[in-house]
Amino acid sequence: MTNCWFAYKGLSIDQDFNLKPCGKSELIFGTYDSPAILKNDNHRKFAYDIFDNKTPNECFNCTQRESRGLQSRRTYHYDWFTQTKQYDLEFLDLTLSNLCNLKCRMCNPSLSSQWIKESHLQNRIDVEMVGFENNKINDLIDDDFLDFIRQCLSLRRIILKGGEPLIHPRLTDFLEAIQNKSNVELQIITNGTRKLSKKLQNLLNQFKSIDIYFSIEAADKMYEYIRGGQYTFRETLSNFLQYRKCLSNAAVNWIYTANIYGVFSFDSLQKQIYDTCGYIFTSTDFGQIVLNPKFLNPLILPWHIKNSIANQTPYKNYKNFITTDINKIDIKNTESELVNFFQYTTALDKIRNDNLLSIEPKFTRLFRYIYENGHQECYPNLFGNNLEVYPVKKNSKQALGTNSLGDVYDYFFDNGSILDIGGGAGNLLEYKETKITKYTSIDISKKAINLGKQMFPNQNFIFYNKKNWMYNLKGSNVNFPTVPCHDYIFMNSVFTCTDYQDLLDTLDNVIKLFNKKIVFSVFDKNNYKTLKVFKDKMNTKTFYKHKTIDFDKWPEKNNYIFYLFENYLEIYDKHQLTDIDLDNPKQCYSFLTAYDIQWLANQLQNRYKSYKVEYETINLDDNFVYFTITKGDEYV
Repeated sequence: MTNCWFAYKGLSIDQDFNLKPCGKSELIFGTYDSPAILKNDNHRKFAYDIFDNKTPNECFNCTQRESRGLQSRRTYHYDWFTQTKQYDLEFLDLTLSNLCNLKCRMCNPSLSSQWIKESHLQNRIDVEMVGFENNKINDLIDDDFLDFIRQCLSLRRIILKGGEPLIHPRLTDFLEAIQNKSNVELQIITNGTRKLSKKLQNLLNQFKSIDIYFSIEAADKMYEYIRGGQYTFRETLSNFLQYRKCLSNAAVNWIYTANIYGVFSFDSLQKQIYDTCGYIFTSTDFGQIVLNPKFLNPLILPWHIKNSIANQTPYKNYKNFITTDINKIDIKNTESELVNFFQYTTALDKIRNDNLLSIEPKFTRLFRYIYENGHQECYPNLFGNNLEVYPVKKNSKQALGTNSLGDVYDYFFDNGSILDIGGGAGNLLEYKETKITKYTSIDISKKAINLGKQMFPNQNFIFYNKKNWMYNLKGSNVNFPTVPCHDYIFMNSVFTCTDYQDLLDTLDNVIKLFNKKIVFSVFDKNNYKTLKVFKDKMNTKTFYKHKTIDFDKWPEKNNYIFYLFENYLEIYDKHQLTDIDLDNPKQCYSFLTAYDIQWLANQLQNRYKSYKVEYETINLDDNFVYFTITKGDEYV
């Protein structure tokens, strides 16, 4: 990138009074303290570097956009300037002050006076924050600055930003100070929360042209969550229509501020804006992306989440944007930025008494991903002990985590429909959404089912109110839900906390509901490594709030079924726990079942003679033994 006329004819003053060639550059050549510094041209010597193929590193905003094939501020205005190497000011980009009526989550005290009250957030998180050192209102407009504006006779374009420029008490004084208004193009970037007064309307109509951009990040509840809750999206839509009606010389448009909070709600935002205003966001609109802090950049999302969004959106421009190559935005460690996002969001939620998951449950997918990639500190703090909804990943090879669960899916299944019994909130869909043509989850946790319906509204989630000693003590002996046949039936870690009779009843119910394969997992009573996993968790009293269990007393006997419950191990030759006094919930803090694998295989093969029953232990997860049931020759 070379040849930028802003070096000669542009001036930007940001919220900290830094002087720059334009508002998109981070190249600072001075600090504004009085109009006198603006009359000194020595600070513009860097212009020769730009015209000598030495683009400053600080001009990365334009270089990155151009590398992505997008139009930058440099290219957009290149032919617009008077192309002479003279320091006559034609373009002003001004942050009038940090006065604002919002406290958007991607903002900071330097840009919003409303954030000053919450600047203590930086002391609650181990994340480097920019703009939080400011604890005062910065105001550019005074009498001296207005005198300077009156002397700028070559001005042809002015951009006004904030804060919120339309709430500045001296905005009309500033507009009146501009000379030759009929030759000046005026651009205002607003948050869209203020209605247009008659006086301001009359002033604006005196300019050659007006470009007013309503900055927007999301719609509905997410709009209020991001902005701090004072205004509604419907109010902003109403204001947008008023501006279009009252300003005869104005182009009133939207500009989308792409941020991580709004990724799941873009489709709703676009539909409402189109229905109300007839506006469709173009590829250029997605150039306004949150670059700092990096953890609010939407492109840091894991690929499987971005791909899921791209597959569901009907808007091609958004699909192209959300799948942008992360390498083009200069973020080296997206995983650490995701951890920063978690810390920042949960800390700010506490200050504001908000909850991101109550606004958009789909972020559960992201937080679970963060946890399962080794950041255990990010998970329990948010979800508590709600483990019937959020399964615990006990080590790097256990399939209770959705990441390794996806690998298990690839091992056993091809593309097709799947009935996921014990599927919770759609754990398989986290990574295999594109491979599953139809998905049904049946689960005994009502919370998990409700969450799944919110996260994956196009899939099927069925609450099965069956009694279970660990997860659903208030359930009853209800009939199995009526569901159609699926290609595959998957029951991962379902029979590890049920009795043997429950295993048989469930298989009897589903044996006619599959086309290709049934897969389920059990614990092997002879696998001490698996038992040690539970021992380590239970000894620290972090797993399901159990009491300590001494697995060293695990007896070496040839019983076929082991039932582990509460604080000790009992072995029963019964196939059902009806004779065990566990009616009091306090007596069942834990419940685990392990089998003699060959015995179980023989029992099932004798029971389902027309089917082929096999088992194996796989490298992806050697804590479980996986059984498969496929149809015999006469059923094919």
